[in-house]
This record gives sequence, structure tokens and C-alpha cells, in this order.
Amino acid sequence: MKIPLHVALEGENDHPHHGLIEYADLQLNYRIFFWGALLAVAFGLLSGVYPAWRMSRLHPVQALKGTSR
Repeated sequence: MKIPLHVALEGENDHPHHGLIEYADLQLNYRIFFWGALLAVAFGLLSGVYPAWRMSRLHPVQALKGTSR
């Protein structure tokens, strides 16, 4: 399902100027948007939760010194 991008961003309205570039036919593909957002969230969680979990398993003195077992 594709909808024009100017409708997605501005909503439907009846003025003659629709968007930034009048002659561009920009559309938003929901499937591509969903997969992109899903990948961004997955990599964000992986890059934030995994290092925090690893550091939580260390003793505070070792974590501050930067040494590991």
C-alpha cells in the first residue's frame, strides 16, 4: 500500500501547492518503512543492551580500571 508522501506528512488538503517539490512523485512504502524501523530498533537495542549487560557482570573496580578477567 503506497500513499503520496505529501499526504502522509501534511494530510489531505485542497491548496494547489503539495509539498516541497511540486513535480516529484514521492510515495511512502509502509513495508520498507516498517523493516527499516525494525532494524534500527534491533541494532539500537543490541548496541545498548549488550555492552551494559557485559559491564554489569564486572566488579566495579575492574570496570573502572578497564581490566577484564
